[in-house]
Amino acid sequence: MNKLYQNISEMAKALRLARFSDIEDYKKGMINYHVLANIFENYNSTEKLSGCWNNIGCIYLRLGDFRNAMLAFKASIDLMTTKKPCP
Repeated sequence: MNKLYQNISEMAKALRLARFSDIEDYKKGMINYHVLANIFENYNSTEKLSGCWNNIGCIYLRLGDFRNAMLAFKASIDLMTTKKPCP
């Protein structure tokens, strides 16, 4: 029961963090998506982890940081195609 509570608590935290990235504060969104990526990596949730890296890439793109956007998009694609861990 304790493990179930911990999992539910972690997922609730993940959902709360994701909402903040919808506002114009991209730096806060970036931090939140990195926290989410760590959570999803701990649960071996490849699809959700890939989504986090894709969203991180979108934020970098909005900020004009094209190099890091490309790296984040590549990490997202790699996760879905080869199931390799992200940086």
